[in-house]
Amino acid sequence: LQGNHRIIFAGTFKLDDGGSYIHNNTATVAETAGGSIFSGEESFSPNSNFEIRSWPGKNVGLPNASPGISWGNLIVNLQSDMSLDMLQWNWNIADGSTLTIKGNLDIRATYTTYSYQTELCFALSGSQNIYVGGNFLLSGYKTKVSLKGAYSAGYATMQVEGDILLKDMVQLNLGLKTTSANPYGLYELRFKGNFFVVDYAIMVYDSNSPAY
Repeated sequence: LQGNHRIIFAGTFKLDDGGSYIHNNTATVAETAGGSIFSGEESFSPNSNFEIRSWPGKNVGLPNASPGISWGNLIVNLQSDMSLDMLQWNWNIADGSTLTIKGNLDIRATYTTYSYQTELCFALSGSQNIYVGGNFLLSGYKTKVSLKGAYSAGYATMQVEGDILLKDMVQLNLGLKTTSANPYGLYELRFKGNFFVVDYAIMVYDSNSPAY
């Protein structure tokens, strides 16, 4: 199923194992009843695929209202720019909440025009947790991702049960130094599998952003 236009319903949005949905429109993704494809309940099997190719804007977070959506394989593969500047696309996960991905987190493109270089940032403010039951995959030539970016005041901890793979020309920023007197916590990348960096991929981190 590919949604090139706005889809509205109030029932259950269900993706079984092997099923795929491609979100390819800029309509609202609010979870208000009757407002968008996220209006009802979401039921995504671990081996289902939810791919984002287009999105309303860089200040629109990923829907994750309490108790939160348990995603299957979540794929970010933007086919159009959301911003005419170099600021971040913030997922705006609520303070203290967990983003749960039962399959792989597969990020293939966060912008399309090189001069814009829009970065996908997990933490805007507060403290968030990201759980990935499968692998964390970053690929492509126009992909920038950060746990904590230059314009955010939040902190994110990501737990990956499988492998981490960075390839092509991706950039992964684990965190920037902060001068906050009362930080929410560390920005950490934790993984149980193997860590691969190939081609021209770049990982940036400092002493306050451990990966282990």
